[in-house]
Parts: sequence; structure tokens; C-alpha cells
Amino acid sequence: MRTWITPEPPGPLFRALVDALESAALSTLVPAGSRERTGADHPDGAGHQILEIWKPQWFEEVIRMDPRAGIGLPLRIHLHVQENQTHLTYWTASETLAPYPAPALAAWARAIDHELCTILTAVAQGL
Repeated sequence: MRTWITPEPPGPLFRALVDALESAALSTLVPAGSRERTGADHPDGAGHQILEIWKPQWFEEVIRMDPRAGIGLPLRIHLHVQENQTHLTYWTASETLAPYPAPALAAWARAIDHELCTILTAVAQGL
């Protein structure tokens, strides 16, 4: 699991992240339940957002390498505020798909990890 911590408020970070992912042709989805867990309406005042990311062809590629690994998609990013800092936490594709030992799947996951790390680094530098 990877966690990035920043003093940046979650709203601008979340919008920058969505924009960057969509610019990279990655689909994004905010599950309906996480929409209600944002900002001041959350009991502890710390908003939570779960962002699901994927490309439509990922599922077909993954299940071709190991059908069981389809359960690992989409990948997820969790944003929340803790002690006045925004935490962005996610499991890499390599971590998520590690239970499925297909060598081709491991190589695919490393390529996705590199792509996501590049996107997240660009977002972080833009803050």
C-alpha cells in the first residue's frame, strides 16, 4: 500500500487527480456511497473519497492472463483527511494482483504501476 500525505485540501487534490487520470484516458468512477462521506457532513469532519480507476480493456487483458485476477479491478484510490492533512492511499496494481502468479500479469501490473506513479507525481508537482 502506498500513501501520499499533503497539507493540500482534499477537494482541489481530488479534482486535479480526476483531471489527470481522465487526460491519460483512464476512466474514473466515484462510487455513490463515497459522495455522501465528504466534508463537514462526515462525523469526524474528515471527508473521504474513493476513486475507482480503470481502462475498459484492462479487464479483458487481465482475465486473459488469469481469470481469477478480474476481482482486482478496478484499482482504487482513497482520499481522506487526518490530522489536518490529506492522505491519498492506494494499492499498486502489482500488490492488488500479486495473489495471481502469472508472469505476464506481473509484467502488466508493473507497467500500470509506472503509469499511475507518473500521473500521481505530476499531480503532486502541480499542487
